Amino acid sequence: MSFEEDLNKGIGERLQEQRVKLKHTQASLAHLLMRMGVPLAQQTIAKIENGSRPMKLAEAQAIATILGLEVQDLVPGDEAEEKLYQLELLIADVVDLRERLLELGVRERHAVDKLKECVAEIKVTDYGDRPGEFATAIGTATNLIEQHDDSAP
Repeated sequence: MSFEEDLNKGIGERLQEQRVKLKHTQASLAHLLMRMGVPLAQQTIAKIENGSRPMKLAEAQAIATILGLEVQDLVPGDEAEEKLYQLELLIADVVDLRERLLELGVRERHAVDKLKECVAEIKVTDYGDRPGEFATAIGTATNLIEQHDDSAP
């Protein structure tokens, strides 16, 4: 297949994919194009979609507008380049999330260390008239410290 044939086939596939996604029939698309002043029969749309008829620029602009696309969205790109770009975006997201998790881990470690210090400094005389509340808080703190220590590498 020649470059032009491949291009026409790719454009047709993208047109059909988006048209179907938006639940337009070839006939309804032809009707909308007619209302825009771009007369294109349903049979012609079928030929464009199967790659046997190239699309004119004015037709591409009108079709893209109806389908909520830019003209360049109808033109197939380098799929390998597009996949590589998506992969690079995902890698950047993972790296960013890992850095955030590491930062949160450091902050958690710091908070647990402060919690340990606070629990160690509390004396029975600090309870005042709230011994039950202190006991509950110290129990919760102790559980958090143990959970942290158990999960620490």
